[in-house]
Amino acid sequence: MKKRTQNRFQKPLWFDELDSTNTYLKEKISSGLLSCPAGAVAAAKRQLKGRGRKERVWNSIEGENLTFSFASKIRDERRDISGITLAAGVAVCEALRGMGIERAEIKWPNDILCGGKKICGILCETADFAGQTLAVCGIGLNVNMTDSQLAKIDKPASSVYLETGICYRPEDILNTILEKMSSWLEIWLNEGFSGIKKRWEELAFGKGLEIEITENGQAVQTGIFRGISNEGALVLERRDNKIEKIYTGDVNWKI
Repeated sequence: MKKRTQNRFQKPLWFDELDSTNTYLKEKISSGLLSCPAGAVAAAKRQLKGRGRKERVWNSIEGENLTFSFASKIRDERRDISGITLAAGVAVCEALRGMGIERAEIKWPNDILCGGKKICGILCETADFAGQTLAVCGIGLNVNMTDSQLAKIDKPASSVYLETGICYRPEDILNTILEKMSSWLEIWLNEGFSGIKKRWEELAFGKGLEIEITENGQAVQTGIFRGISNEGALVLERRDNKIEKIYTGDVNWKI
């Protein structure tokens, strides 16, 4: 990996409570209230109306989770917006591994898993300012949630506490993630996703296993997960041995 040349982020703005860190940054950027929006970071101790993909709710209580968003420049090609989601996944996964969570892996396109259980979700959107389109990337990480708290979630989940046995300050983890993010954004901005592809696949969950692609709860494709393309699409080997690129959908592993 290339050496990080600079810190791309401003000092994080911490709030006791926000509906959504993504919504906050998008509104501030679009209204012109941030004079230098690229590199802005907003974090909330409590998030009341957090969103995941397809408007899934992701809320947070103070001290239990880390919820934050950052703004970044993007390349002129708008299709690259999906690449920042994947680049952010690499950064978060490496930050977790650096904390001793060696089984942290990336689930295409926007989740981080530990032993198949979700520990982090990522949602990237866009905002326009002065004729420029910026990416706004939101990250929600389970930090100090216990077994009993995680049992209330409708899907298997884990937390940094369960993986390490250590209670962390969310502020400290944010600094660790931003350091990794700065390095991988440097590559993404200069090379696109092709510069990140190799490391992403090394960290990928379930490569080589059979998967099912669903849309709105209905299965639309099945096959073997072979990796991702240079554009960030999931590469699926169908049962007729044909290779297909998948750009949208939910992935379920048949394991």
